[in-house]
Amino acid sequence: MTSVLNNFVNGTRNVCWLSGYVKRQDRNSVRICSSSDAETGILVTVSPTAVVPPNDEYTEVSCHVFGTYNPDTDARDLLVKAIHFKRPGISAVPRRVALLQAASNVKTPLATIAEIREGLMKKVLEVVDVAGLVGGMTPEALVSDMVRDAQRGAPARGSSFTNKVILTGFVGAKRVVMPSEDEGAHIQMSLHQYADSARAIPVRIYGNISSFAKELKTLFPINLVGSISFRDIEQDGVLRRETFIVAGRQDIGMAAQADFFRKAFPSWWLTAFAEHRRRSQARQETVRAAPVSSEPKSVATTKSGIDLTDVIEGL
Repeated sequence: MTSVLNNFVNGTRNVCWLSGYVKRQDRNSVRICSSSDAETGILVTVSPTAVVPPNDEYTEVSCHVFGTYNPDTDARDLLVKAIHFKRPGISAVPRRVALLQAASNVKTPLATIAEIREGLMKKVLEVVDVAGLVGGMTPEALVSDMVRDAQRGAPARGSSFTNKVILTGFVGAKRVVMPSEDEGAHIQMSLHQYADSARAIPVRIYGNISSFAKELKTLFPINLVGSISFRDIEQDGVLRRETFIVAGRQDIGMAAQADFFRKAFPSWWLTAFAEHRRRSQARQETVRAAPVSSEPKSVATTKSGIDLTDVIEGL
């Protein structure tokens, strides 16, 4: 059982729920898979002593997410750490998976409806009466009804595996990315839950973002509800996977003090925000005092620093 402490990291809310079938990678990691291609599963770090379900078994796992930074490639990534595995609830798996569990002789993850129907038929045929019926129904009619009932209902509920992340934190470096053939326009943002910017969580925000970037004020507290996603990109001839949090503009709101651990803003944020304001005021005073020059202005650039003040100074 997880405790309320597992809902927070460094005083900020950090909750992640995933469900799918398990593919063990090595002693320290597994993939939680939601499609037949296990390589697209979400990589989750596990403790060597953790009780992990066996391969191909469906599971639900609570996790924390952390940002990582590689100074050699200037790339940010997402690290997902497991807290607790449990048997998935009925709402954490697609309907056909719940039906699959009834056909115990079908062990294939994400079995097709045909495979499920075949497995159910074998079970039903074991309990037919002398007339070849089950409760007055033919085996074929009974299995058809079971499959139809499992697929019936609103597709938004019980139609997919769980992939949900809830975070509170503080707005860090951000930039607007124009649309391309492969991806729509979005905001790339670092969400801070630590003073160390190398640990900022990479977030991509989609939707009507034309003016939204201006609303994301540096170091302001926000709530975010999103999911884990990834893209495979080629860099210097090497294929590399970038993992990040995806959220819509409508899934981001202002955070209040009550959204943090013990209903208090982290002390490191208060220090960082005060430093940010002091530097901003100093820059404004420098600009006002500077003589007018006819020389062309240099273009300011941001850098990927380690201290949070290095990042916010360029914003």
